[in-house]
Amino acid sequence: MVAVGGAVMLGSCCVIPPHPGRYFDRWQSPEQTLKGFVYAIETGYWDYAYECLTAETRNEIGRFKFEAVIRWASDPAFHEVPIYEVIKASILVRSRPVIEGRQAWIKVAPTVTSSDGVRIVFPAKLYFSFDAGSEEWLFDFLGTLQGVPGAKPLPE
Repeated sequence: MVAVGGAVMLGSCCVIPPHPGRYFDRWQSPEQTLKGFVYAIETGYWDYAYECLTAETRNEIGRFKFEAVIRWASDPAFHEVPIYEVIKASILVRSRPVIEGRQAWIKVAPTVTSSDGVRIVFPAKLYFSFDAGSEEWLFDFLGTLQGVPGAKPLPE
């Protein structure tokens, strides 16, 4: 009898988060793509996060390599802050998208804390492309990484 009660309790605590497509529409704006991308990674919807990427990025970085980069790659300047933490922090500190035709960018300046406690600001642009085939804004992850000018430690 105890095992059944434990199974019921365990089943009620393991709620599967809703699919990102339910809340985020990539056709709507680059912001929606960015928010959906971050939400997908946070909730383990890796396929959806991968689908948020431009075809060029997907051709260069396969599905397995993409997940490895997100999980373990660090920033290009200090090599201490996971690149995903920089992208995630961008959700809170960003400009409105600048859209020019089928290209867009969002200026970001997220602040993250390195493993040794140094606060670092990452001024950069996140690049997006509008894909005519799918009619969606897609995240140019490779273009974004190539365009990161570097991070700056904040004064204490």
